Amino acid sequence: MSFSVKYSILPKPDLQSNYLPTLENNRADYRTKGRQMQKTAKTPRLNIAISCVALSLLFASGLHAAGYLKPVSINAVHINDSFWTPRLTVCRKNTIPHSWHYINGNIKALKNLAGPGDQPGKTGLWTEANLHKFIETIAYSLAVKPDPELEKQLDQLISLLAAAQRPDGYIHAHVLLNNLTP
Repeated sequence: MSFSVKYSILPKPDLQSNYLPTLENNRADYRTKGRQMQKTAKTPRLNIAISCVALSLLFASGLHAAGYLKPVSINAVHINDSFWTPRLTVCRKNTIPHSWHYINGNIKALKNLAGPGDQPGKTGLWTEANLHKFIETIAYSLAVKPDPELEKQLDQLISLLAAAQRPDGYIHAHVLLNNLTP
């Protein structure tokens, strides 16, 4: 497979005559060159992306089949370095406590589904995804560094989800509170 990508963003200034391109000239150049870039670069970039993904999957599946790659439990991984350890500490000590504020509306909505709630919670079509990603973040944090208080809060949140869940397993507060069809 061979391809070439030709593009140039800015015109070269003529330093001899102190010419600096005007904004209007640049806009016209960008439009023309942008169209040229779209025509010449779109297909090769897609081909490169597909080739990279295919090669990585082929390589990984070959290593896995040969027994070189094996899944590792999160409890078997210990991160003690100068780059990731401080970031994980910030996540555990700052990000997780701060993020409870962002899912408060989802928690109120779940309380309303589980039983009579004190006030309606704001929830939307996609905001509950944040709630579930937050639960996942807490679970990973607890797997790396246990915290009894955080684990208690997570257990309460999981119990609330279980209480709000319909008998058929469906749970989406926005749909259920607004009597929408799932």
